[in-house]
Amino acid sequence: MNAIELKSINKSYKTFEISDISFNIPTGSIVGLVGENGAGKSTLIKLIMNAISKDSGKIKVLGVENTTKDFLEIKQDVGVVLDEAYFPYTIDAKKLNSIMKATFN
Repeated sequence: MNAIELKSINKSYKTFEISDISFNIPTGSIVGLVGENGAGKSTLIKLIMNAISKDSGKIKVLGVENTTKDFLEIKQDVGVVLDEAYFPYTIDAKKLNSIMKATFN
C-alpha cells in the first residue's frame, strides 16, 4: 500500500496554479517536499490534508480518499511539521495548551 497517492491534482488561484500533479509515496518512506518559495509546497500539503479543496483529481492517504468521513480518523495517524506555528507572540504556554486541547477533542 502507498502512504500517499495523488492522481492528476489541480488547484488554481488567480495568480497561482498547481497543474496535473501525480505521484505515490510508498508506506514506510521518508520524504521531504523541497522547492522554492511559492512553488506550491504548502498548497500541496493543505490539499493532501483536505484543509483546502482541490479543483480536480484524487488524493488517498493510507488507502483512504481524503474527502471521505473515514479520513477524519486517518488524520489522527498523520503528522505534519510546519516551519512556523502561526500563533501570535502574545500566547503563552498555558493558553497554547488550552487551544491545542480544543483542537484534538
